[in-house]
Amino acid sequence: LNILKYDNETTDAVDSRTEIISGCQMELEIRAATVVAVERMRAALQAKVDALALNVQMTSVAIDWYLWETGEADIEGMRPHHRTLTIFY
Repeated sequence: LNILKYDNETTDAVDSRTEIISGCQMELEIRAATVVAVERMRAALQAKVDALALNVQMTSVAIDWYLWETGEADIEGMRPHHRTLTIFY
């Protein structure tokens, strides 16, 4: 979906499917960026919903889950995601 842009080092690690250690600087930056991205998407979607006077609350959890399912449904057609063994995902 091209929502996040990585620096060259992170791009190389993700594209080569190298495990990124849980809690390292790179993994924390990826995790933080995904939280910020989802929150920005939620705010933008909520503004559109509110402008239409719909009684709907957009939640970050629902958006995050939608993005995950969308990515998994087209796993072969998308670039790889980062590999981290952790309890936080």
